[in-house]
Amino acid sequence: MRWCVVVMIAVTAAMLSGCRGGGRKPAATPVPEPTPSATAAPEVVGPVLVYSFETPFAERQGNVELTIVAFDAGAWREVHRTVLPSQRVMSPRLSARGMLIYIFNAERAADPQELRSLDPVTGDIRTLYSTARGFEYSIAVSPDGSMVAFSETDRSNYPAPADVRVLDTASAAVRTVVTFTPQNPAGFVGTPVPVMWRDDGRGFVVLGDSGTDAGGFATVMLDGSVVVHRERDAMYVAPNGRAAAAGGYGDLACALAAAGRTQLLQLWDFDTNRVVNSIDDPALGIRQVTWSPTGDKLLYRQFSAQEAKTDCDRTGPESMGRAFLLSIHGGPPAPVDDVAALRRQWYGDRIIDFECGDEMAFDLYGDCPTDRGRMFLNGREVASGEVLNALGFIEAVR
Repeated sequence: MRWCVVVMIAVTAAMLSGCRGGGRKPAATPVPEPTPSATAAPEVVGPVLVYSFETPFAERQGNVELTIVAFDAGAWREVHRTVLPSQRVMSPRLSARGMLIYIFNAERAADPQELRSLDPVTGDIRTLYSTARGFEYSIAVSPDGSMVAFSETDRSNYPAPADVRVLDTASAAVRTVVTFTPQNPAGFVGTPVPVMWRDDGRGFVVLGDSGTDAGGFATVMLDGSVVVHRERDAMYVAPNGRAAAAGGYGDLACALAAAGRTQLLQLWDFDTNRVVNSIDDPALGIRQVTWSPTGDKLLYRQFSAQEAKTDCDRTGPESMGRAFLLSIHGGPPAPVDDVAALRRQWYGDRIIDFECGDEMAFDLYGDCPTDRGRMFLNGREVASGEVLNALGFIEAVR
């Protein structure tokens, strides 16, 4: 059985799925406003794991509910559940202040969209900002939780100029940092979609959504300056927002193999805007890439040529390959003999694993998008269900 290391800062999976029209979900039948559960919150020991799941397929009655759960890992019990209409919720992000911030979609085209915050422990919901225009499908929250970056466009005229804006969560003040036009800065393709804030708080990374695929990456600084990193390539952004891994791995590696291409894994440093380390693997055996929590090293597994072929063809037993660390500071890959020990060093008692139905495939985004998912904390099962998603930990509950 293959277990999955999960980085708790999520990167939107839409960057690889090619969302059209700003990535907004298709219209659904009318649903009620989100309602917090009536369960009174017991005394919290902490830390609190916040995760979500969707209504099981067999139980759906037209609409899909998204349940946000606050789970007290210290007391090993649920603290609170909040039920939201799944079709109207996008990009939930857990901030360092313990608030879940998300986009709430309008029910009708004429209705405003909103940025909302949810206290997962109490179920309290607050509207931070609303617009008659429209949000792109992802937001980014600053490391201290004080700011939210989002992209706002004209929903009736897509593609259109996009205002990249920042909201102050305390005052609800909003300002435009920079406006992207359809021409965009040189080398950047598509509409800017925030995906990750820099750990120094000075700016954030945006993905260019071209309507069909990823159109590049850039860093938007709070002073309005823009640095374009890559014109057209899928990147896995580091949790510090200052580096990214680019190149084929996982199922993409199998597609490259079928096309007779080679595999090149590159580490980009966004501060210097250049490739600082790379691995060229003619066997196309690189799989399961995971950034360290600090964003300075990439953990990956490498299969032999025969293991890679077996993995792509699904004709033999599952292989784990060999584990290596590739550093953003350069140098050759360093073998990792004990991945479990490395995970304990990285995450301590915050190790999340998923078992995703019959598929034990590695998932970069900290979720299990099947109907038979199981989620574990330090090897002990927390929950099972459909489309499980680990959103992060609240370290201290006030």
